[in-house]
Formats: sequence, C-alpha cells, structure tokens
Amino acid sequence: MANISGVGNNFLDSILPTYGKPRVKTPIWNESQHMFITDQYTSPAGNTYYLGVRISDRFVTILHIGLYHNWTYINEVEVYAFDEHERTLIGKTTIDQYYNENIVRSTTEELLQNYIEGQMKLNGSSIVHEQLKSQVKELVDKSYFSLLEDENTARRLEAVKPLLLQNK
Repeated sequence: MANISGVGNNFLDSILPTYGKPRVKTPIWNESQHMFITDQYTSPAGNTYYLGVRISDRFVTILHIGLYHNWTYINEVEVYAFDEHERTLIGKTTIDQYYNENIVRSTTEELLQNYIEGQMKLNGSSIVHEQLKSQVKELVDKSYFSLLEDENTARRLEAVKPLLLQNK
C-alpha cells in the first residue's frame, strides 16, 4: 500500500483493508449527510439497509434507511433522549417513502416538540407554541454538525462511540 504522510499503514489497513480482510468495527462518518452509518447489511434480495445516526448534546436521531435498486428510502425515524450514558426512546414514527432530508428534519422536529410539550404538560408548564417550535428547530439544526470541522472531534467521537455501537 502507498504511504500517506502522517497515516500509518496499520491504521489505513484497518479502515480500508484489502479485499478479503476485515475492516475494524468503528462507526463510519458520512460527511455529506452529517451522520454516522451503522448496522449495515444486505438482504438476500440485494437491498442494503443501515442506520443513520445524528447526535447532538441533547438527543440522538436514528434513521432506518434502505437502498433499493437506484433509490434511497426512509423507513423510520427514532429520537432518543440521554439518560446519563444511555439513550431513552422519546419518539418514533414510520415514514416509508423516498428519502427526503426536509421530511426527515421536520419529522425529527415534530417528535422532539411532541416530547417536550408532553413533558411540559406533565409538569404543569406552558410555552408559546411558536417559541417552542423555534427552539426545537435550533436543537435539530445543532444535530447537523460537521464532524470534520468540529474542534472537539476526538472527544465527541469517544463520547458517542458506545451509543453508536449499542445493539438495537
């Protein structure tokens, strides 16, 4: 293998192994979608499925995605809150349609907003609907960060790695 300055052969071989050798089991970062790709598999019918995972400092969004022939399909969106170092499901919905990032974003916002509104009612609190909607949009926007441009990449990756590698 050709040498890449600053990258050892063992590391490169572990993340880009030659055909027939295993790849190290670390989360895959997809910069274009601003999410991790995990639990990838191909069905006997030849369709590929994976989980897309976006993480902010307050919640985790898990997207169930399928690649069929030449299109991408979104099956489900799940939103988890943190409970110390674990994740707790706070919303889930089935979409079952062609992948559209605007729909994924609005679905995530809706699930998060419904959760917050429910918790507020349980606690006897209230907020102006538009104000909450704006705050939820800001929270979701923060989950679309660029891992490659983030100064704290190593710290953040180490913190979220257990969540990404948890069994579903």
